[in-house]
Amino acid sequence: MYHAFGDESCDQKIVCYGMILIPEEEREEAENILRAVKLEFDGQLGCALHCRSMFVPAAREKTQWAHLDSKQVITLYETLFIKLQKLKFRNLVATAHLANFPKELPSLQMKHIDPTNPSFVSTNKMQLSEKQFSVWCAQGLMFHLSINPGLDNIRFWLDPDKTKIDWLMNRQQTSLATSAFFADVGPGREPTQPIIMPISDQKPALLEIADSIAYMVRRSKTKPTTALTLSFQKLHKIISPEEIEFVIAPNGAYAFRTLRN
Repeated sequence: MYHAFGDESCDQKIVCYGMILIPEEEREEAENILRAVKLEFDGQLGCALHCRSMFVPAAREKTQWAHLDSKQVITLYETLFIKLQKLKFRNLVATAHLANFPKELPSLQMKHIDPTNPSFVSTNKMQLSEKQFSVWCAQGLMFHLSINPGLDNIRFWLDPDKTKIDWLMNRQQTSLATSAFFADVGPGREPTQPIIMPISDQKPALLEIADSIAYMVRRSKTKPTTALTLSFQKLHKIISPEEIEFVIAPNGAYAFRTLRN
């Protein structure tokens, strides 16, 4: 059995969804490594790593990591991912470049526009934001993992994002839209659905690693290239994730292409 932990990182240009897949027997050791690295950098018991605050000095000053400067933060993450390399887990990321896509799509929901003619209907538009793309990227990684090791063998722990988005026939929480996924395994067989684990107030610690993967990869692709971008590109190489990209195929369909296995 495997556990997969997933989280997103978005801006107005790039959406990345990061995920780690780890064998059940190595989950505790991964949590121990994460805890040990935090202590190595003088983190307090129970303090979390959230990239959105770790890499913004003004935000970091309000956290338990205020004693670190930017170079030390980079070193912390380098240390973490180097130490995690001894475990048998997979880093994965799916990316979407928003400039390549339209701003809206037809939704499945229909509305009558002529009350006197019930058969005359039009399709509503689904306004697209980075949140919809994070759902597609997460589902792309699920499909990627449906091939190996198979959805039946994975327990998914996904960041419980309660942001409401336009999705198909109505508005849904982002996390609920993400879980509405199945993999077609061929005729005569029931489609396989992901096993989504419920998350209460206490998030699993390994979601912090998924957050890191998504954030590092997104920032490594940011233009223009700065000294900080180069640091993220170095971290990207250390993480060395399996990468897929959400694209529009030549026939106009939405698809994923593999960038790195």
